[in-house]
Order: sequence, then C-alpha cells, then structure tokens
Amino acid sequence: MYRSKILWSLAGLFSTPLAAFFFIPLLLSRIDNERFGMIALAWTLLSYASALDLGIGRATTQYVSALRGKGDLAQIPPAIDVAWRLSITYSAIGVALFLVAVGFDVESLITYRNIGAQELKIATIILIFTLPVQVLSALYRGIIEAFEDFRVPSIVRMYLGVANFVAPMLVSLFSQSLVPLVASILISRAVGLFMLYFNVRKKMHALRTNLGSQALQASTPAQRRSIRVQLNRFGKWMTVSNIAHPLLMQSDRFIIASAISAAAVTAYYIPNEIILQSTMIASAITNVMFPMLTARLQHDAGEGHRIFVMWRNRLLLISAAMYIVLCLAFPTILQFWMGDKVGPESATLGRIICLGAFFYTVSVIYTSYLHAQSRVRACATIQLIELAVYIPALYLSARFFGLQGAAICWVARAIFDAVALAWVSRRPAAAPTPAATA
Repeated sequence: MYRSKILWSLAGLFSTPLAAFFFIPLLLSRIDNERFGMIALAWTLLSYASALDLGIGRATTQYVSALRGKGDLAQIPPAIDVAWRLSITYSAIGVALFLVAVGFDVESLITYRNIGAQELKIATIILIFTLPVQVLSALYRGIIEAFEDFRVPSIVRMYLGVANFVAPMLVSLFSQSLVPLVASILISRAVGLFMLYFNVRKKMHALRTNLGSQALQASTPAQRRSIRVQLNRFGKWMTVSNIAHPLLMQSDRFIIASAISAAAVTAYYIPNEIILQSTMIASAITNVMFPMLTARLQHDAGEGHRIFVMWRNRLLLISAAMYIVLCLAFPTILQFWMGDKVGPESATLGRIICLGAFFYTVSVIYTSYLHAQSRVRACATIQLIELAVYIPALYLSARFFGLQGAAICWVARAIFDAVALAWVSRRPAAAPTPAATA
C-alpha cells in the first residue's frame, strides 16, 4: 500500500524537472532571453508562494492527520473551514502589499531593454493574483494528503509540471508579449486548483455522510478560536523554516559569486544541482510518512515510533547505496551530460556534495518525524542557529579555500543539521495536541 503512495509521490515530484528538461529548449526557441528570464523569475516567485500562507498548509496537514489518528472526525470540517479562512486572509494581505509595491513601480528595479514598462507592469499584476491560487492549492493538497491520498495531488503536480512550460510555449506561437505568457501560467494553476478543490469537496461530502448527525453539530466559537490559535502557532514556526531553509540550501551560489567570482558559480552549481535532485526520493518518502506518522502517533506513540524507525532504516540503506554509487560514477555522469563544458574540479565537488546529500536525507527524515509530533519549533530553532553560523563560515571558506572549501562547509552544515535533529528526536514521542509546539 505504501509502495503505491510513494510511487505516486515520486511521479509528482519528478514531473517538473522532467518537463523542464524537454520543454525549456522549445520555449527558448520561441521567445527571447529577456522574456524567458522574466518567466523564470515568475516560476521562482511562485515556488516560494507557499510562504505567503504563513505555514497554514503544513499545519492543516498535521492537524487533520492528528484528528484522524484520534478518531475525532467531526472536528475535521470546521478545522478545514478555519484553515481556508486563514489562507484567504493571509493571501489577501499579501496581494494587497504586492499591489502597493507595484504602485511604487517596484518592478522597475529589474533591468530590461526590450520589454515595455506597461507590459511588465500588467504581467506583474497578473502574477500577483497567481499567488493566492498557489497558496490555496498548497492548502487543498495538504488536506488531501492528510487523508493519505497521494494519487490526486500527484496527478495535479504532473499536470502542472507539464502545463508550467507547455502553456507559455503554446501562447508564444501567437504572441511574444509577457502579458498572455504570464496569464497562461495563472490559468493553468487555476485549473490545478479546481482539480484539488473538487477532490477536497468530494472527501468532505463522504465524511459528512459517514458522520451522519455528528456532522450537523456546529463547532462553537471557542472551538474555532482554539483551532485558529493552534494552526497559527504551528504555522508561525513553519514560516521561519520556509524562510531559513531556502537560505541554507541556495545561499552558497550567491556567496561563491561574491567571495570568488560569478564564473566560479557554474563549476559549483552544476554538480550541486544534479546531486540535490536525487534528494527528491527522500522527499517523496517523507511526504507519505508525515501524515501517516502524525495519525499513528496520536493513536499509539509506541507504534508510531516503531514505524518511523522502520522507514528511517529503509531510507538510510537506500540513500547510502545510492550515494556510494553516485559518488563513484559521478565523473562519468558529468562527462556524459556536460562533456568538456566543465572542468575536473566539478567532479571532485560532486563527490564531496554526495556526502552532504546523504546527511541531508537524514535531516529530511527527522524533520518529518518532529513535524508529525508538532515539534516544528525545534526544527526552526536549529535552522536559525545554523543560519547565524553557516553564512559567515561559508563566505570565509569560499574566500580562503575556494570551491572545495565552500562544498566542505555545506557538507559540515548538513552533518550538523542531521546530528542536531536526531539528538532532539531522542525525546520519547507523545500524542501531542494537534498543531501544538514543543
């Protein structure tokens, strides 16, 4: 049963990079580099749009999974309603702030030559209204996954993975303007949102039918206030993680450009990106683990811990074997894919980063376990400590020891992260109040 769920999760996660591999060259052949750069910036912004919901999507997955584990199914509909209202509110605030920024011509901070100012402004406004679509999609996806259903979210991910590139490419056959190009992204995301929405609606209808008269019991204002407080409590620390994690994972490229040179980034980026794509296997497995563990820990903490240990050991064995093979074969893989476009130093960097990727997998496992226990604050605190030490250490390592120094520093951070999370996880798991923090 879990094998099928993991395969669906993997299919959903791998769909976007596979679609990018095939369709980005086609899109580049249709539009100029400047407009493609703007589209790429739009994709990047949307990839971080989940931070706009202040962690409510992840909090809702944890909360609904915990209610299912306790058998308190009657509280699921009001919990989802509260989460929806919070997501709408935070999205509206975010949209308003972005629109104010556009009113001050913030988009003019981007250097461009061949794009009209009005064209860029309208495209930016369209992109802003794509953000709440993305936030609500993340919420509905989290609700569906809380019911341990990974087929529908993965189908939607696969659709979006293709539509993300195909929609602008089809539009480019008729227009080179950024406005319809960005609008095609909004439309494709809206279609994905409705697919998720109708599935959530179907699940809620089935749940209310099974509950019968219990479903008619309206939640009290006090209950709804309690749900709102708990979701916000989990969500605020999730927001800290959503901000800190990309900085820990992506800041090395910018620091290398500053400490060494922009040209050096290429030699580092290519092996780093290849290896980090392999961590999606761990992400697919932990996506399945998270709602399942949350429910089991509510029902029986001991059983939940045993399931965690079983999956942890399996994933560590798979990861160890995979990264040993990848480390040994990496020079050949790099030569086959890139030819002589990168030097031998990139192969050495790739082998170093393989070690860090293994420990990153360990971190992903323990993060999922801690989130299932509602201990999101512990994860966020560790990330903040790392951020304070890692950024200056990375700069000094790159400055005085070059690219290998930067890679070793990244690996050292990954090791510290894994050890710290494993140490924090030693505390026996208890059945926590949904969305409460440690």
